Parts: sequence; C-alpha cells; structure tokens
Amino acid sequence: MADAVGVDPADLPPLFDYVEPDALNALFDPSDRVADGDTLLSFQVDTWNVFVRSDGRIRVCDGTQLTDPKPVFESTTV
Repeated sequence: MADAVGVDPADLPPLFDYVEPDALNALFDPSDRVADGDTLLSFQVDTWNVFVRSDGRIRVCDGTQLTDPKPVFESTTV
C-alpha cells in the first residue's frame, strides 16, 4: 500500500482497522495454500482497493481513478 500511495508505511492507518488479521491468517494458512492462487481476498482502505491472492501476489488500485475493466490478476493457469 505504501508504494502505491507513495508514502512511508508508518504514515498509513493500521490495516487491522480494515481487515481482521486472524481471519486473514486463517484464509491464507500455508498448510492450505492453493498453488495456483485461486483464493482472493479484497478489501478497501480509504479510497484504495486491495486484492491479495493466496500465492502472495498483491494488487492495490486507486478507487477514485477510472480504469479499463480488466481482471485484477491475469490468469496463471494454462
């Protein structure tokens, strides 16, 4: 988020105000990790949309900017 917003991480609000850390850990438990990244969590922090895949990929999008509709992540399966 800090990279997307262009600020120091300490200047961001705590993410636990927006997503439950224990639920996030349970959802992405390494013992249950899906290799192809099928699990996707999304949440909003202020005007930023955050998408987290089970393979560790994260995408942060500015919800105030118009964009062409496209998938949050390109498919990695063949």
